[in-house]
Amino acid sequence: MDNADQIRASILGVLIKDARIHAGRSTAECAEVFGMPEEEFENIERGKSFPDMPFLEALAMYLHVPFEHFWGNVTLGGYPVSDFTDLLKSRRAGIGAQVQKLREGKGTSAEDLAKALKIEPGELAKIEDGSTELSISMAERIVGALDLSMRDLQDKDGASPLLTHEQQQKLIQEIDKMPDDLRVFVMNTSNQPYLKMAMNLSEMEVNKMRDFAEGILDITL
Repeated sequence: MDNADQIRASILGVLIKDARIHAGRSTAECAEVFGMPEEEFENIERGKSFPDMPFLEALAMYLHVPFEHFWGNVTLGGYPVSDFTDLLKSRRAGIGAQVQKLREGKGTSAEDLAKALKIEPGELAKIEDGSTELSISMAERIVGALDLSMRDLQDKDGASPLLTHEQQQKLIQEIDKMPDDLRVFVMNTSNQPYLKMAMNLSEMEVNKMRDFAEGILDITL
């Protein structure tokens, strides 16, 4: 490779490594999926060799990134979760307090909830102080007894990686449901001003929206 190719290969290698880490995949996993030795995949990340276009297209699908990610020079960064053990520890410590908050919000005493769940009050106390794990089965019984849903137990912390993940997945699902022409419109960044206008209109009071529409009619007539 000449100098220009070497520079491009190095940049591409960084982008591939960044996307792989962002997706939580190892070099061994990627190599296995694409039927190559791990060393060969590592050489691509090191900028020692150029992959072909079909490989990059398939890699983009596997790592859940746009193919265009590999065209530029901007990394994704902000890796969602680097240590799932820390995530579990933190979440298990907080979910008991969340149960207590929901119970108190419903005006239900610990004794009444324990009775509804057919468990001892001391067992419920351990759940709420985080000293015992909350099983899915017990979580479903709790939200049922409080006339809530499992969504009420999900992490609502704006900085939570789980909340970010959920929002991203729901957005992808909603985009997949759109008609093709609407999906293309939404994905076109040049249409953002129109989307912002639609967002502002959706928050506008009915009377103000009527005045806005009449103003447009006055201009066009």
